Amino acid sequence: MTAFVQRDQPYDAWWKNLSPYLTPDGVYAFEYTDPQNVPASKVTGPGQVSAAPSATSITVLVPTDIGQYQVVLDRRAEDGTEPGPWLVDNLTPPEGSR
Repeated sequence: MTAFVQRDQPYDAWWKNLSPYLTPDGVYAFEYTDPQNVPASKVTGPGQVSAAPSATSITVLVPTDIGQYQVVLDRRAEDGTEPGPWLVDNLTPPEGSR
């Protein structure tokens, strides 16, 4: 989330900082995002787990200056063997903030 809310950066710098934290689906969802259109501008506290439906998927609520983002993390390894690193699969802003 810290990389995502850096909306004052030029796109190339913003994307370079954000993309390593994304799953392939996350890349697809956010690769054409204009950082100036990101509603939040800072993270205001630590995230809290809100759901952990499996060993490879977790949802975290992250407080920002516009409310809580829902962050879905995934750690499925691409080769299907051991779990990989936690990566962001999706970021959902607070309702009404888009």
